[in-house]
Amino acid sequence: RYFSEARPALMNNTVSRLEDACEAGKSSGMVVIGKYGEGKTHLLSAVHVIASDDNMVVSQLSLGKEGPMDKLYVIYQKMINNTYLPGQDNPGFADKLLSLTPENPLSDKILDYCSNSLETNKLYYVFRSLIYSDDSEDRYRLLMDLQGDLLPNATLRAIAKKTSTEKVRFNIPFAKSKHMMDYFFAMSHLFRLLGYSGWAILFDEAELLGRLSKKARLLAYDNIYSFLHPKAKLENTFSLFALSASYEEDVIEGKNEYENAEAFFPENRQIPSVLDSLKKGTRLTPLTKEEMLFTFEKLISFHGKAYDWN
Repeated sequence: RYFSEARPALMNNTVSRLEDACEAGKSSGMVVIGKYGEGKTHLLSAVHVIASDDNMVVSQLSLGKEGPMDKLYVIYQKMINNTYLPGQDNPGFADKLLSLTPENPLSDKILDYCSNSLETNKLYYVFRSLIYSDDSEDRYRLLMDLQGDLLPNATLRAIAKKTSTEKVRFNIPFAKSKHMMDYFFAMSHLFRLLGYSGWAILFDEAELLGRLSKKARLLAYDNIYSFLHPKAKLENTFSLFALSASYEEDVIEGKNEYENAEAFFPENRQIPSVLDSLKKGTRLTPLTKEEMLFTFEKLISFHGKAYDWN
């Protein structure tokens, strides 16, 4: 929070992208590249603070084994569990979901959105059941679904039948391997309905993608495309990936990723586009002498105030 001024050009560019997402509705993604210890995680933390101060919801997670980008349904659950509302020190927003009651004017808006704007209408029945159910166990299960512990379609159908005489008709049977972006789209819309400026999604340690299997990496790149080049349905969202400088040599070139993409998914142009973005990301340049002196002087001042010692 107190030491985010170094690399002003990079911070100004990042803040500009955040503002574009909030004010102009221009969702976008960005990659920052740096060597070990050069400040990638610190940058993400600074962006977290700035975004929160700008009334944005912030999600932050590390990729790799605990955050396998080839499985969006796992990423969604991890992300929601690490989502912070503006000004909150602890993650979570279950109380906002539970506030969607029949009396809440936002309820009709989220139902209309989920009925008409997503690829599947599963979330329409999830939200409708959450809004109108008076069964505490069902409400808990629906709440967990919205936080990533997905309900099977048959279970949701059974719960939904209790809350309305309207017949349950899934326009497309929801498959978590195909339709998970619906959840990201719906949450970005809900955050706007709740009055927040936008959503900042911060992915740390993206180089851990290199530990996935060949096909899993390719699927991960395909999923990353949805955040680096988001559709309009991902509303007011800025995504930032922090990547090790060695990734291009060790993984993209070392493991022949372009050739792998051509062999496994020859018609997919999103994967090469993501590989290009990972190679051409914004690089963290070493701090100048002036930037280091500025930071040291600020550190001295900060320490003096903390301990009342000059």
